[in-house]
Amino acid sequence: GDLDWIVMKALDKDRGRRYATANELACDLDRFLHNEPVEACPPSTAYRLRKFAARNKSIVRTAAAIAVLLLGVIAINTALAAWAARSERLADERRGRELYLRTEAEHARQRETEHRKRTEDQRDKAREAEKQAAAQRELALAAERQAQSSFQQARRAVDEYLQTVSVSELLFRPDMQSLRGKLLASARSFYETLLNQQTDQAAPEQDWATAQYRLARILEEQGHHAKAREQYQATRPVYEHLLSQNDEDISLQLELVDICRRLGDLSAARQQCEAALNAEPSHVAARRALAGIHEELARQHAAAGRHEEVIVHCGAAERIRTGLAEGDTPEAVDLANLALAHYETARVRMRQQQWDEALEACRSGVAAAERAQELDVQSPRYGQLLPQGLQLRARTEQALQQDDAALRTYQRAESAWSRMVFEFPAHADLKAQLARTRRSLADYHRSLGRLQDADRTEYRLDQFLRQQPRDLPEDYYQLAVIYAQLARPAADDESPLSPTTTARLVDYAQMAIEQLSTAVKQGFRRQSGLNEDPLLRPLESHRDFQTLLAESQQDANASSDGLATDSSADLPHHCLLYTSDAADDARMGG
Repeated sequence: GDLDWIVMKALDKDRGRRYATANELACDLDRFLHNEPVEACPPSTAYRLRKFAARNKSIVRTAAAIAVLLLGVIAINTALAAWAARSERLADERRGRELYLRTEAEHARQRETEHRKRTEDQRDKAREAEKQAAAQRELALAAERQAQSSFQQARRAVDEYLQTVSVSELLFRPDMQSLRGKLLASARSFYETLLNQQTDQAAPEQDWATAQYRLARILEEQGHHAKAREQYQATRPVYEHLLSQNDEDISLQLELVDICRRLGDLSAARQQCEAALNAEPSHVAARRALAGIHEELARQHAAAGRHEEVIVHCGAAERIRTGLAEGDTPEAVDLANLALAHYETARVRMRQQQWDEALEACRSGVAAAERAQELDVQSPRYGQLLPQGLQLRARTEQALQQDDAALRTYQRAESAWSRMVFEFPAHADLKAQLARTRRSLADYHRSLGRLQDADRTEYRLDQFLRQQPRDLPEDYYQLAVIYAQLARPAADDESPLSPTTTARLVDYAQMAIEQLSTAVKQGFRRQSGLNEDPLLRPLESHRDFQTLLAESQQDANASSDGLATDSSADLPHHCLLYTSDAADDARMGG
């Protein structure tokens, strides 16, 4: 200890490290005795602290006790805080579990409710299906009993079937043409068999006449116009004889009216129709037929240049159509026919340069077309009447130098055609009308000096033509139809064409013939219908088209190997969509 250090310093060999005097030794011993640091020990901090503790034992003990107490308090507080945090965490976990369990219970209740609802719905559907199945069984049994009751009932069923095939909007869709042709062929086979049986047996005269009339309608639908005309001519005397015995049968009268119309005897058709209306003035089909007769008479007089007669018959047709369209429950077909009647009046007024009257007729026609479209938004037949009327109205406003109004109307027509093309993309005639409208709008912009607007419209036209598909032969055929319609001069425009316009029309015609040639080379299978497609008529004056027509006809004859074909299957889709015949009463509504 300290005493050893004192002894060692006192005996150190080096005088420099020994006590210098006895007094220093005595002082160091005195410090040892009083627990003070001695000079012989190294003066470290720990050494000094030990000496301080030896001298102040009570103070050190008190400080140590206080330190231990503080550490104990700190430890207790830390333990309490940890316990509180753990308790809070456990409480949160307990609350989370409770919330989870409540949510799961709620979901379980919802699932149970939904399951119970689905079970009830399925039970209701099962009951409804059972009722429907029972009803279907009853209908099937009734149909079977009816089919077995008599051959007369079967004939009437086929008559209704033929009517459906003839006027059904669904069967005029492009993708339904094959089915429509098969249905017509099936109906034709039935009536031919029926007529053969009636020739061998003593059949009622009215049944024979009706079968002849139905067969003639089928032949006309299939494109066998010569055979159909022979059937009509053979059937007409029989109908006249039947009506001489019973002139109160409205159905017979209307069928005779239709026969006379199809034979071109409009005067006799008109007389017969007026006789039917005298017996029953409110008969809708008879009124429609009479309006159609007036419209056909107007077209005949227009071709002969008798404009006053045209106005008379157009006015009569308009009055009848207006009466039908303003009934309590107007039908889309009546409004569509009214629009067509107004358009025909507008064309007559335009040819007479009575522009104000023409504009008024166009406005009335557009209003009727809009109402028809509202009643039947799914029909392309009715939908295209609106843009047709808008184009006619735009040309009338253009003639009246109402440039801003004409531009707005052209733009409305373009928008309407665009919507039709979007809704019915398979119809080439709608695409052709959209292209012609954009071409007309661009020309009109250019005539007004609005070159930027003209360039933008031509750019839209060019982009539209570029976007047309070119994958199948049918695609090239549709593109040929579009170019052919662009090669047609504007309707109701009798002014001479400028050299630029003439050259452009020739270019469009050449492009149409090129696309048509590509379609034929790639195996287009409707070649026999090329000469029957009205949308290709602008190409008839071109020698290349006639050459292509002759070659395709030879190929069709060679492939048929002398067998008769169904020409309705050869007609392109768009020819069956909306023709001038379909505009008349018997096709659109009768």
